[in-house]
Amino acid sequence: AYVLREAGAEPVCVLDRHVCGLFRHGEWLAWLEDAGFRACAVPFHHSQIEPGSCDVFVGVRREEVSG
Repeated sequence: AYVLREAGAEPVCVLDRHVCGLFRHGEWLAWLEDAGFRACAVPFHHSQIEPGSCDVFVGVRREEVSG
């Protein structure tokens, strides 16, 4: 899930799901960091998914430092 917000607008949630991945975890994390996010991968827990079989990438926008 992506929560996107333009300046002055309400947040919009966009869902995306991949059954198999083309890129490694490290690549996704590096790309998120390069795009200006603090990034990590965390285990995804859900009653319909085998424990330990799925991660979620989390990117939090870094605060810009002024001055």
